[in-house]
Amino acid sequence: MSKIQQIAPEVMSVPKVRKRKGARERLVMLTAYDFPSARFAEAAGIDILLVGDSLGMVVQGLNDTLRVTLDQTIYHTSLVSRAAKRALVVADMPFMSYHTGFDDAVRNAGRCIQEGGAQAVKIEGGLKRSDLIRHLVENEIPVMAHIGLTPQSVHALGGFKVQGKTLDTAQALVEDALSVENAGAFALVLECVPAEVAREITQRITIPTIGIGAGPHCDGQVLVFHDVLGLYDGHRPRFVRQYGEFGQAMTQALARYRNDVASGAFPSSEESFHLKEDTAKRFEDGDPKHAESQQALGLVPTMGYLHEGHLSLIRIARSRADKVIVSVFVNPTQFGPAEDFGSYPRDLDRDAALCEKEGVDLIFSPGQSEMYPDGYSTFVTVEGSLTQTLCGAKRPGHFRGVATVVAKLFHIVSPDFAVFGRKDAQQTVVIRRMVCDLDLPVEIVTGPIIREADGLAKSSRNIYLSGEERNQAPLIKAALDAAAAAFEAGERRAATLIAEARSVLTTAARARLDYLSLVDLETLLPVERNIQGPALLAAAVYFGKTRLIDNTLLPVDWEF
Repeated sequence: MSKIQQIAPEVMSVPKVRKRKGARERLVMLTAYDFPSARFAEAAGIDILLVGDSLGMVVQGLNDTLRVTLDQTIYHTSLVSRAAKRALVVADMPFMSYHTGFDDAVRNAGRCIQEGGAQAVKIEGGLKRSDLIRHLVENEIPVMAHIGLTPQSVHALGGFKVQGKTLDTAQALVEDALSVENAGAFALVLECVPAEVAREITQRITIPTIGIGAGPHCDGQVLVFHDVLGLYDGHRPRFVRQYGEFGQAMTQALARYRNDVASGAFPSSEESFHLKEDTAKRFEDGDPKHAESQQALGLVPTMGYLHEGHLSLIRIARSRADKVIVSVFVNPTQFGPAEDFGSYPRDLDRDAALCEKEGVDLIFSPGQSEMYPDGYSTFVTVEGSLTQTLCGAKRPGHFRGVATVVAKLFHIVSPDFAVFGRKDAQQTVVIRRMVCDLDLPVEIVTGPIIREADGLAKSSRNIYLSGEERNQAPLIKAALDAAAAAFEAGERRAATLIAEARSVLTTAARARLDYLSLVDLETLLPVERNIQGPALLAAAVYFGKTRLIDNTLLPVDWEF
């Protein structure tokens, strides 16, 4: 039989540790607070990972566990659950998260499971918590109980002291153990109790006991990650056995790093990137393109028909550069066969006048035959999810065209940086990946989305909208705002956030949804369940034949 079995009743499809009798390999539980520690514990074969409120002392540097919050517990549990493929993850319910009533306890324990990814929660207290444990179990929330020294009761207990040392208090612990078993707890932690008491409890109950400072007779043992590895320099309890001196090793390693940097030994030539020999010589001699003053050069790539959104990007470039170049080129390779390449608005004279007003030094407006002469057959392709989701899912080849033309512009203009708008967020992510992968010496700068007074994102395609379509188009921004408001209020479920936005969009009779997707900001892969990190909620909506895109960041103030 495996160490992890199914818990009864069968409707609870959550793992359970199995109590073993006689000579056996005992269950091993270890605290974990982040992804790396959980990954190491998982690789070592640890059975149970407890996201303990001990994080207040060993991670946050507090004197007790009482100031650990529910949100902190959920956050750390989410980190641990990402690494746990086999081990059972248990979230330690923090002080006052279950003391104010059964409904609050169910809600808060549910958050630990739903948002944190835990498979069970731990509750401190024996007989006085039995009704609460029963209520949680009836609501399909598995509970690990905890008696003896319960750190959240440290003030009531008079400090961190061994419990059950007298006959009366020892018998009370036995009654506590029997009551939590009867209430439906699937396992019981015994902390700082005499070994004889722990043995009696282990023999009397059928659920596994897990000891910490409770002697050798329990069905399993738990220790704090930092104590085991020698990472915590506070008081080391009598019951802790230290299996490594990693704190000392880390201090020595960091001291060597500090000394190497201070002496100039790090980084070496082998640990540095280098220009190719011919490029290095040109750089040292002075590139003719910048030889006169080595001035900073900024590029704003556009397809023309400039509006306030483009001008805001030009102003960003103007604030950072000595010279600003604006490219105006309607790129045919990023349009699909049925898209609006032929009718895309063009007015170079108007664009030139706007650029002159903004202090642009040069407009680069090549012809199609200059960029793609006869026989042209070379393209730049960014593979994977960055180009296959969102707009890429419905516009095959679009981002190949974008990456190709931007790479050519970078080669022709040789800018120090280029400015892109966040309205085309996916495009910016793709360009950043291309620049990184091809080692292009161009910094990618992003500007905010510029909007009309009613919230509609400024776009060259807005001129295609009929009067009725234009009146309804701001609902795209309203839909994104509704989801952002729900996120700010604490909602993290992807399906719920998308539903919030969709409910607003459905009120626009002229709107036809192309996509409404919540994706990870780094990979652009869909968020399947709960948001764990910065995300992008992006929409593409047709009004008639006009396709408009917009997006918002979650959280909205995240730097893109």
